[in-house]
Amino acid sequence: MMQQIKFALLKTFVVLIYIISHIYDYLSYPIYALYYHPWRVRRYRRNVHSTVERKENSIVYEGIIQKLNPDYRELCKVKVDTMFGAFEYSVAKYGSRVCLGTREVFSEEEELQPNGKIFKKYVMGAYKFMTYDELKEESYNLAEGFRSLKLPTKTHIAMFAETRKEWILTAYAAFINNFTLVTLYTNLGEDGVIHGINETEVKLVVCTVDMLPKIKKVIKSCPQIGVVIVMEANTGKTIDLKPYENNNVEFIMFRDLITRKSNEDRYPAPTPRDPAIIMYTSGSTGTPKGVVISHKNIISGVKALMNVVTFKPSDRYMGYLPLAHVLELISEMVCLICGVKIGYSSPLTLTNKSSKVKRGCKGDANVFKPTLMCSVP
Repeated sequence: MMQQIKFALLKTFVVLIYIISHIYDYLSYPIYALYYHPWRVRRYRRNVHSTVERKENSIVYEGIIQKLNPDYRELCKVKVDTMFGAFEYSVAKYGSRVCLGTREVFSEEEELQPNGKIFKKYVMGAYKFMTYDELKEESYNLAEGFRSLKLPTKTHIAMFAETRKEWILTAYAAFINNFTLVTLYTNLGEDGVIHGINETEVKLVVCTVDMLPKIKKVIKSCPQIGVVIVMEANTGKTIDLKPYENNNVEFIMFRDLITRKSNEDRYPAPTPRDPAIIMYTSGSTGTPKGVVISHKNIISGVKALMNVVTFKPSDRYMGYLPLAHVLELISEMVCLICGVKIGYSSPLTLTNKSSKVKRGCKGDANVFKPTLMCSVP
């Protein structure tokens, strides 16, 4: 008898839970429907999201974008098909709007650590920005400086520098002259740097002050190098280039090259199939490998990213990953096309606890307050 009573009570309890759960479902469904829009999910599932093209030796999957980004539509409308064209489009559209920002470094001080080691730390201020008009002026001046060195169109020039404003200026100057930019990671060993420079027959290298010692060592193994352009240190500290000079290689400061004038006429603009960049891998699995990327390739990557991420002119993008990597390069190019402000940083100054930030100073992210950043595993 007791067993039957227990079974009846248990059955009644289960039925009550069943009824309550259904009542809850019915009452909460309108709220769920208003919030999650399940009809949109069903409609999305019915849509065709990609096309498949089967060729003899390959299968090509191409995504179908349901709603095109307005910037993408405009870029297609004006028929931008090279990075030079993208540059001209951006500076014409945004003009006086700010675009590239670099943080002021007041001084570099030594700080004693609890373990007895001494680290060099930056005392930094606010970000200072340049406008699109200033970007255009300096890029064209730098392009003229390159022409003053009698470098012909389609010359290969190497970029051996960390991510910073001058990196982008050099890239645009190269695109204006239809030079091919050879990008090398700054953490490459000497053998990797020599391999990249010799394989692409680089005539000119652009580097930072920090990279000068490594460049001095590899020059003897790269006889075709005729000129080295040196970017100034972030601290503004001057450097004497005489110890690095030799009879075969001319060393010029970046700021001096921008002021040089040339009698050479402006070179013809690049075509979509012209190589824009030869991008070398990091060499983690052996000898660095160079990948030839045309203007058309970069523009395709730019357009693809524009339809994956919504870029708004009110956004702030923090550039700190190596521009020698295609992800960072295309991300910054999209930002410049969409009018997004870029603030430059580095892993050494990104946060309040970063190794180059002096105690009491704020890290770059804390000062700039980005809405967009790239990250990698």
